[in-house]
Amino acid sequence: MQIDPVFFNAGRWGLGYDPAVGEWSEEHVQPMLDMIGGVLPDRGPLRPVMYTNASSDDPANLPSHIRAECPELPRPLFSTPVGAHNGDSRNNGATKATTFCCAFDKWLSALPQWHPYFAVIDSNECHHLSVPLSAWALRPTPPDRARIVVNFDAHADIQTGVPVTRPLRCDNWGLYVLRPIGDVYPQAAADMYVGIGNNTGSPTPWGDSFAFARWGTLTKTPLGPGDMATQLDAVITLLDRQQQWSGYDLYISVDRDIESSSFTDYGDGRYTPNDVWARVADFIRAAQARGVRCVGFDICGLPTINGRSRISDDWSEEQRIDRALEDIVAFTEAIDRLPEAAPPPLPQDRLVSSG
Repeated sequence: MQIDPVFFNAGRWGLGYDPAVGEWSEEHVQPMLDMIGGVLPDRGPLRPVMYTNASSDDPANLPSHIRAECPELPRPLFSTPVGAHNGDSRNNGATKATTFCCAFDKWLSALPQWHPYFAVIDSNECHHLSVPLSAWALRPTPPDRARIVVNFDAHADIQTGVPVTRPLRCDNWGLYVLRPIGDVYPQAAADMYVGIGNNTGSPTPWGDSFAFARWGTLTKTPLGPGDMATQLDAVITLLDRQQQWSGYDLYISVDRDIESSSFTDYGDGRYTPNDVWARVADFIRAAQARGVRCVGFDICGLPTINGRSRISDDWSEEQRIDRALEDIVAFTEAIDRLPEAAPPPLPQDRLVSSG
């Protein structure tokens, strides 16, 4: 299945970043883009989505080409910069949901999409980037088709008691795909948010999976243990209790902290990389067999700061980066093996020139 160009959130991975100063420069960004491009040679140009200076919320810290294309971006762009370390750490990476999503909505609207998106989000403190990515990928889905966001993650990433007026963060973004965000996304991005493989204490491998539906009271519904086809069937059963759908559209996010030897900001998960690769591929195959269309995919959580890790001293910096590249290759190969599935028809305002 063909996918559209890779978008890379150039925030931390491989950057000359000093948390005390909050500075980085493009000279550190391009080598990382080249490295990712080297393992995805046929994907077209890598398009950095964002840089931001962790000591400032001024849009001047965005690359010049984004500022030129989006002169109407709100100021300040972020109430708290993405990836910023605050004194109390509680709002680490928090942003105002509306301004954050509005900025990326404008940026994504300038990019062509003919096939499902593939994105790389560098830090899993920036996992809330999945909100505008999934909302944009699912926007063409007609109202008679269900929209599903699936998150393979060591954490639930959803806090049901958080009003959408509160800061959007890496640990609550699942709520924001189930609730409208101001005038930016007046409808919820998804009808169902699914978490798979969370570290919540279940003794059964892959038995911590759950779903939240957007309608009514947000209630956590366990999907039960089983293979990926069984769990997807449970999701479809939950959706069909609400109404009869003509079909289902799927956005997948994989946070690398679900894996062992991931060296992400939030530590290592309990599943081996081979196991995660296999489960994600199984889920994609199960979706294809059931006529579920995959409209987008992201990988989140690369090694922090030039391959170093504040979580673990194991392995060398180069080995950690190589491990992350292995993940990118494994997931895109799983997508490539799928038969071509026609993406949802695009609204006219998204049929933009690639030039």
